[in-house]
Amino acid sequence: MTRYLYLLLAIAFISCSSEKESETEKTAAFDFTYTIDTVMVDAGEHFFFLNWGLGISDLVEETQLLYNLNPNSLLLEVVDLRNLSLKETIQLEKEGPNGLGGGFVVGIDKKASGDLFYFDVTGLNHLKPDGTKVGKIELEGELLTSQGLPVDATLDIHGVVSEDGKTLITPYEEIGAKGKMLGLAVLTLDDIKLKLIPSDFLQYLEDFEIYMQENGLTRVSNPEPLYMLQVGEQLILNTSAKNEAWIYDRATDSLFQKSFTSHLTSNVKKGAYETITESMEAFKEEGKKKASEVNFGPLVYDAEHKLFWRFSGEGKTKVLTVFDDELNLLTEELLPENFGIGRKPYFLDGMLYQFLNIDDELAFIRLKPILEE
Repeated sequence: MTRYLYLLLAIAFISCSSEKESETEKTAAFDFTYTIDTVMVDAGEHFFFLNWGLGISDLVEETQLLYNLNPNSLLLEVVDLRNLSLKETIQLEKEGPNGLGGGFVVGIDKKASGDLFYFDVTGLNHLKPDGTKVGKIELEGELLTSQGLPVDATLDIHGVVSEDGKTLITPYEEIGAKGKMLGLAVLTLDDIKLKLIPSDFLQYLEDFEIYMQENGLTRVSNPEPLYMLQVGEQLILNTSAKNEAWIYDRATDSLFQKSFTSHLTSNVKKGAYETITESMEAFKEEGKKKASEVNFGPLVYDAEHKLFWRFSGEGKTKVLTVFDDELNLLTEELLPENFGIGRKPYFLDGMLYQFLNIDDELAFIRLKPILEE
């Protein structure tokens, strides 16, 4: 069982008013403005599962369809972002030959082919577009330890599957809530061949986690999110705690770091909170302190303009940062203080979509960058 099982998925989102113009901070290297609006999704008679803030969702850009999974009922909600409406729901099976079992769900990876990869605490399931189960891969055990995975380690259950559905790339770590990150793993899914890239580059994350312990045992934790994005042959990783990114290039089999400097926020969490608590009340209180510190969101790729976008926040300061296609920082832009910073923005049709819960209805803040010619 990995540390991220303990992640608190309840995230607060703040509503944003419509059609606001930015106060542009122009630079010689890169100039842009933006507009913001808020849109609702027509659900008809359906009630969307929003409890986890679209934490188990994925977007297929080619079809402009967003897939959001209710982990309790295994109902897959399909949202047409082009028309801002519910397209359909798909009931996944729990039992039987195509069943997904009863493991705690942590993520989905939907491909343009229609294939669905479904991550839970017991491994990785693969479903064909018609719902037929191809198989399931366990992320620890003898098959992997025989190929070099330490016996007390597991592949992380928050990995990324290549677009062709043939390869899983994910960190590997010691088993347990406080297990150390050991590096990256590359697993080919058809023949289950494992390649390990040992590295301690993510080990610093444990310094920022908050634990609630009872009778010497960890009952719940609040870890730092780790984000992974595939762009071509590169896997890009960034975390909420530090202003940097790590890039694994499959073509050259190299792992390297890009560090950034913000002039609008801190560049690393200060860690001014207790990391060990002994009650849920104290755990929540320290979590509030942690949430007030700097938080860097996931990188989002804009293929049309070959740019990366990233939201971040520190207290009332909300920032949009722009990087070029080699992850060189181009500019930072202050956003309205009430802009809701969530865990999973998407880029589609020239706009950044950020999830918003408005009275238990699905909505999005859309930020549209206007690039200067």
